Amino acid sequence: MVNRVSREVWFERVAAAERAGCSAQQWCLDNGVQPRQFYRWRERFAREGVAPEPGTTFLPVYVLSLH
Repeated sequence: MVNRVSREVWFERVAAAERAGCSAQQWCLDNGVQPRQFYRWRERFAREGVAPEPGTTFLPVYVLSLH
């Protein structure tokens, strides 16, 4: 069985590693992520111009009704 992880999960992993302040190799070791896959996804995001910036955080967005 193939365990496929979504693009969104990989984006969050790359962002978390950038925020962690340690090397990517160490972050992968600490989080049970294969470094080869991590580097592949990080490069893919960089080529596409969507690589997260260091310190990027995601905030919840609430939509208020004007009714």
